[in-house]
Amino acid sequence: MFKTLKILIMSCLIGGPAGVVAGQEIDPFYRLFPTDAFRSSILEDVFQEGVRTYTGITVHNDEMDIGMDKLSLRSIPSGDIVIEIGAMTVRPKDQAAPAVSLTGLSLQLRDWPKMKAEDSFCAWADVIRGGKVTAAEIRLPTEPAAVSSVRAQGIGFEARGLGGACWISGVTSLDSADIYRNDGSSFELTQLRADVSLPGSRTSAATAGKKSSLIAELAEIEARKAGGTPAFALSNVDISSALETDSLQGILHVLRTSTFFGTSAKPLLNSMQLTNAFTLVNGDFSADAPITRIYYAGVIPPEAMTNFSRVGLSTITGTSSFSAKVQSGALRLHAEASLIGLTDLEATIMGRLAPYSRPKLEAARDGMELGVHLIPDATISAARISYTDTGFEGYFRELTGVPSGRYIEEFGALLAEQQSGRVTKSIQKATRSISAFFRFAAEQKTMLLSISPKKPIRLVEISYLAITDLHALAAILELKMVQREDDLEH
Repeated sequence: MFKTLKILIMSCLIGGPAGVVAGQEIDPFYRLFPTDAFRSSILEDVFQEGVRTYTGITVHNDEMDIGMDKLSLRSIPSGDIVIEIGAMTVRPKDQAAPAVSLTGLSLQLRDWPKMKAEDSFCAWADVIRGGKVTAAEIRLPTEPAAVSSVRAQGIGFEARGLGGACWISGVTSLDSADIYRNDGSSFELTQLRADVSLPGSRTSAATAGKKSSLIAELAEIEARKAGGTPAFALSNVDISSALETDSLQGILHVLRTSTFFGTSAKPLLNSMQLTNAFTLVNGDFSADAPITRIYYAGVIPPEAMTNFSRVGLSTITGTSSFSAKVQSGALRLHAEASLIGLTDLEATIMGRLAPYSRPKLEAARDGMELGVHLIPDATISAARISYTDTGFEGYFRELTGVPSGRYIEEFGALLAEQQSGRVTKSIQKATRSISAFFRFAAEQKTMLLSISPKKPIRLVEISYLAITDLHALAAILELKMVQREDDLEH
């Protein structure tokens, strides 16, 4: 599908010199959609006051069907070229590929792209000054995509200079977008503004000699359950990243050469290849949400909630943040959350992510089931979690009628009855430890959990021991639990 969209974009851009737009002998439409590649029909073709306008357009080839109500081409006083399309639909012949609908598409170019460029995407990126889309919708097939459709309004892009070399630099904006999942849940984004400076190809990443960055501001993102009931929301979100450009070569190679949609797509292989490419990335990433809300239909301490009009939900408010530092597979992840009247939580994890082996990639390519081998080859070398109860225990008592520690022990006992032997003992020891943790935390003193294994432990081993022997897992991780009366240092 990406290939066909690139063909469409380039067809709309490659029309020859400006004089052709002004109405020379060769019809520019057939430069846009040459007869050896497309079958087309036009209801009306008008040239008036320097604008060439086509209406009632249908275009077909072996990959897609395109419909446009109006296509206009014109030059403006600065010498730039403006292309405008009223409404357009792109329907792929492959039923497993997404269909695209656009309304109010406008592009401004400083020049026509190179007609015989080896990389059509870069040819486009090097000449575009800006673009706008009033509304867009992408509909995806039910399987295997988890997302069923995306609807967006008010999309814009303004380039910052045109240095060429397939470097994307400028400001992207979005008024709103809704992402709908197949299970009925959805996400809504409002007022996104992103300042980007990124390479558009593997070649540009290797030769740019400068840093890549993305700085974004998002007014709000809200997650909704099936039926539209809100689950949580983050407001006034600030996102920033600073990356070593040459370390992005792997990710760009995968994004530019892989097939992500359609009958020939291999989603599992794509995700594994992207994971491998991520192990090459060097840089920093951070996200801060000074207003974090969790919507809950239940008993919430009065000091932790405000009335929420929709379906009578209560709102837990607080702040949250996340940061990551990556260096050739080495990871340092840090997260903080403070929920008013409930808890203060802080976590840091140190580890390393290794690439999937070639045999695993070949198995995914051949459509084989990988099972546990799909778990990334990642290790954890250290972790630290601090937890302060600022009201959670009281909330839990009101919700369940019993202290959290007793509830956990009773739940563990029920779970242990369904198991046997070593697993039963493991569950009993684990639930006793967890119960003790929450009992100590109820005294409103900071609890510190830390792990520091003698050598990094693989996620596969952690997953196995978590099921079979939690006590052995705690011993290998050298898990420690400490109660602190004073504030913890970061």
